[in-house]
Amino acid sequence: MKSTRRAFTLIELLVVIAIIAILAAILFPVFAQAKAAAKGTQELSNFKQLATASILYSGDYDDVFVTTAVYDFTNNQNYWAPRIVPYTKNAELVRSPFDNRLPDNWSGSWAGPWISFASNSFCGGAGGNTVQNDSGQGVIAVHQVAAGWVGWFTSSAVSQTQITNVADTIMFAPKYSRDVLRTSFSWLGGNSAFIWPGQVFLWDCQPGQDFYCAEGSGVPNGVRNQLFGNVRPFPQGNQGAVSLRDAGNNVQGNANFAFADGHAKSFRPEATNPHPLNEPLRNMWNSRR
Repeated sequence: MKSTRRAFTLIELLVVIAIIAILAAILFPVFAQAKAAAKGTQELSNFKQLATASILYSGDYDDVFVTTAVYDFTNNQNYWAPRIVPYTKNAELVRSPFDNRLPDNWSGSWAGPWISFASNSFCGGAGGNTVQNDSGQGVIAVHQVAAGWVGWFTSSAVSQTQITNVADTIMFAPKYSRDVLRTSFSWLGGNSAFIWPGQVFLWDCQPGQDFYCAEGSGVPNGVRNQLFGNVRPFPQGNQGAVSLRDAGNNVQGNANFAFADGHAKSFRPEATNPHPLNEPLRNMWNSRR
């Protein structure tokens, strides 16, 4: 006798579909978390290599770290990123996998290539002073050579021996294009290496007190929301202009940082400078603390 094959009933098909949907709902978030973790590891690796390259650079220049320009349209080599690239042999290290607004064209625009990171060029705010003083306290010192701006900054190149706590002093931090596009500098089209404030962290100042601080060059300050009331999470909140690894407008989150001794680590940005007035020794942006 020939056996007959029974087809699936509608209810059985619906049960199978429901099981597949449940499994997908369970697994997709796991895949997303695994992807985010892989991106975080890649960005940490980028930071680690940039920090190592900076230390190698200092070894060739009498123990002095690279410096960077602001508003210099005369020579791209006056900025930190192109000075470090010869030591990494990989220009893509200045781009983050979390920076989903970066274009495919690495060369960028008239203002230079888009990058995802900015240097610790801290020039004010140490000890609770919320007014920038233009004297260098960061790791990557700022110099000004553009016509009409010479002498604005009084900072000079920083040597490794001048940094009092290399393992706890930030060298580079993330500043993604998607965040720069949320400031009045959106006309840049993204985060550029060759214009300020895209490529540096400069000041710790009160929102509304300084245009550039409010528009993307401010460092974190753990008590800023308490001191200055209701301000925008980016870039005027307690996380400053540091970009979070989490996409969107999250109020809390982690960011990766590179340190002056060459290691890289993930922190909450506000923890890098929890209270500049009461706890100045915990300000990881001040290399002379």
